[in-house]
Amino acid sequence: MNKGLQFQALGWALFFTSSVWINPCISQSYALLASESKVDFSIKNLGIAVDGQFKKLAGELKVNSNNGQPEFMYGEIKVNSIETGIAMRDRHLLKADYFDAERFPQLKFRSESIVPQGKGYTIKGWISIKGKSQPIQLAAEMVKTSKGYLVKSKFQVKRSSFNLGDSALLSDEIWVVWNLVFSQ
Repeated sequence: MNKGLQFQALGWALFFTSSVWINPCISQSYALLASESKVDFSIKNLGIAVDGQFKKLAGELKVNSNNGQPEFMYGEIKVNSIETGIAMRDRHLLKADYFDAERFPQLKFRSESIVPQGKGYTIKGWISIKGKSQPIQLAAEMVKTSKGYLVKSKFQVKRSSFNLGDSALLSDEIWVVWNLVFSQ
């Protein structure tokens, strides 16, 4: 076999080998649109619901380009963006006995897996509040939009799990509702 054919055969062999080993799955990243997203919460104080929201959000959603399935989600919330409708209460929630915003300025979420479940998804991951991380599993709906994706979920977080205040007047359950818009 002449040298030209040897190099051509070697080139094809390398091409074939590399194409077999290259992962054809390519992820597409979508950034959280904070201006169109909402993170609301509700907790009972003396049996009366206290509602609020966080205004400063950031995050990312990665979606498999081949099959459109979500693969990864990450989010951060600036604690000092809390709004409950009462400024004095908001300032108190930033103090050490609640969120301790000076030492822990962000709440974080990072997924480990996103698995189709019925008409929605089960997202398993980690939630970090006040420097403490705990596993969490939540049901979510993901809707393809003209801009990217809308991720909706409603789940509970235990206040006691993250040392968020020690008042017996407050319920231990905090309901969190996500309506997150991700765009390219």
